[in-house]
Amino acid sequence: AALWVAFAMNADAYPWLGDRSDKWVYDPALEESWQPDLTSAYAESSTYSRGHQVASNDRRTTLHQTRQTTYFSNMTPQLSGFNGGVWSSLEGDIQNIGSATSGNDTLYVVTGPIFGSGYGTTKDKSGTVCAVPTQYFKCIMKVHFSGGKAVSAVGAAYLLDHENSGAERQNVKISYIEQLTGFTFFSNIPESIGTAAKNEVHPTSYFSH
Repeated sequence: AALWVAFAMNADAYPWLGDRSDKWVYDPALEESWQPDLTSAYAESSTYSRGHQVASNDRRTTLHQTRQTTYFSNMTPQLSGFNGGVWSSLEGDIQNIGSATSGNDTLYVVTGPIFGSGYGTTKDKSGTVCAVPTQYFKCIMKVHFSGGKAVSAVGAAYLLDHENSGAERQNVKISYIEQLTGFTFFSNIPESIGTAAKNEVHPTSYFSH
């Protein structure tokens, strides 16, 4: 499983023009042996969905883009209630922020799974064991550019326990997610504006201001 994925959103660069793809295939950039066989979902299909990390609706400019979101490298086993509930709701909120971000502003998104102590497993179509995340996160940073340089930024992060029902999004700092995962995100954003943004806590509704 990919431990994180990152992408940018801007209404001018990523309009929703294409259709959704349901052609589930191996990622051609990676060895097939590194990827689960999800041509027909997980073995426990009634329990786990093929959970997108980059959502299909995050990449709808062309059919080629949306097809890349159904690569097996973009999937993790998500409980069906989580996938269609709190996770889908958060994805929708991020998409609303991204589609409203225009001009000299760009929204950067990092999302991924966390495999905490005692994580479970399931199997793919071929019987290969796949780890089941205990939590998921999304980090966002909205950056304003002037003269080709990043001059200001606002950040936030959301942590969700991987549960079928009752899971809630926790509004946390990006720096907290970095501590949990051991990764450094948004490393290309100047430290002078990025450090403060990584230590902010905001609901997604804040970004509509």
